[in-house]
Amino acid sequence: MKKILMSLALLLIVPIMFTACGQDLQQKCKDNIADIRYNYFEGETENWRISLTSGMRESPYNYDGKAGELVEFSFVSISAKNNAPNIGYAYQVDINDETLEGMFEQSPYDENNYGVDLGQKVNDTDEIYVYVNNGQTSEVAKLECVSVNFQLNAEQALEQAINEVQNDILSKLSGNFEVYVKVISDEDKTIDTKFWYVLFADENGGEITVIIDPNTKQIILKKV
Repeated sequence: MKKILMSLALLLIVPIMFTACGQDLQQKCKDNIADIRYNYFEGETENWRISLTSGMRESPYNYDGKAGELVEFSFVSISAKNNAPNIGYAYQVDINDETLEGMFEQSPYDENNYGVDLGQKVNDTDEIYVYVNNGQTSEVAKLECVSVNFQLNAEQALEQAINEVQNDILSKLSGNFEVYVKVISDEDKTIDTKFWYVLFADENGGEITVIIDPNTKQIILKKV
């Protein structure tokens, strides 16, 4: 009888241990976020595709497996539909009644792509206009919040990713690690679909990637 009671006790304890472990890992991942993006806007002009994504990310921004202090950001990206002359492009971003101005910075990876961090978050319901000025002409696009229609928000995508790979995180990542939660899209616009991209990266180069469809909530890719 004593053995039966001990066996029953073990059966009750093991699930509780796994639940507690899962909760601890969820919290550890949330405490080690290096970049989380809550919303995604897009629009276009005759010559430019424009996107804006905002959230919280570490500053300084270092891919080193160690999450730093988080600050607000909104990154505006413009991508030329055709080759763009390298003449410098100014921006004006109107967010509701606020106007921000400055110069776009050219991407070091793509000469037809420019961007700027506005240094603040935006809300899904904000009315946003982006003007691109080359010194002679100006083009403007009203941005639409695409992520407002997602069935899975950033926090939910992170939780689902952790549940999917929690054993891999515990067994494959060593030491410190940081977490990235981003919206990605098809740059060539061959498909009009966005995905949640969740990356767990440790300080020794170990990586675990989960890509989730924000509408069907299905895991599209898991790489460990």
